[in-house]
Amino acid sequence: MDEGWSVRELESRAREANRAQDDVDDVARPAGRAHELHPDQLAACAAIGEALAGALGADVRVVVARGGAYRAELRFETPAEALELADRLRQRGGRGDRK
Repeated sequence: MDEGWSVRELESRAREANRAQDDVDDVARPAGRAHELHPDQLAACAAIGEALAGALGADVRVVVARGGAYRAELRFETPAEALELADRLRQRGGRGDRK
């Protein structure tokens, strides 16, 4: 507001800032999407990703899927990390040990 930017300028700068954060890879859009995501969608992806990452203790990438739905992808460095998360979730749910 202090800079006197238009809404379009603000959205453009928000997209640029989010592109700079692509190294973190928290927010993405599906390949082939013809238009840029709305800033609200980008903010929702970031918020969802942060909340899930904090709750799960895993790397989470959130994308806007077709129809405006959100898809969360979990990324693991090793199979053991994925299995450890599954064990923690089972323990929280009271379903016992992994078989």
